[in-house]
Amino acid sequence: MSIHDLTIKDGIQTAKDRLNAIAKKGGSVEIKEVKETRTSRQNRYLHKQWQILADDIGDFMEDVKFDSKIALGFYTETSSGNKKPKESSKLNTKEFAEFTEKFIAWAWSFHGVRLMTPEEYFKGVE
Repeated sequence: MSIHDLTIKDGIQTAKDRLNAIAKKGGSVEIKEVKETRTSRQNRYLHKQWQILADDIGDFMEDVKFDSKIALGFYTETSSGNKKPKESSKLNTKEFAEFTEKFIAWAWSFHGVRLMTPEEYFKGVE
């Protein structure tokens, strides 16, 4: 398997060259978009916000994490109908940002707790 960065000129050309080489052999290819997973910065921020909310409402961080994922529809259902939260580590940066926005809104509307946006948070710690 080879990954080609299509944001650069050489990446596009090497991808075309590789595809042509496979086509000449008569092989099969699978093309899929590779998305950058959430950053460690995003991860640090969200875990801190989960902890802040948990402390504020007198709950455990893991419970807040679980509850927010279920409340925001970020889960899969098991064959028995139970809801299993998805792993945030599997999100790309855009999906992670969208979940974070929804979480901030949920914390405010459901718990009355105003959490910092990522911009506010990192302005104070960096």
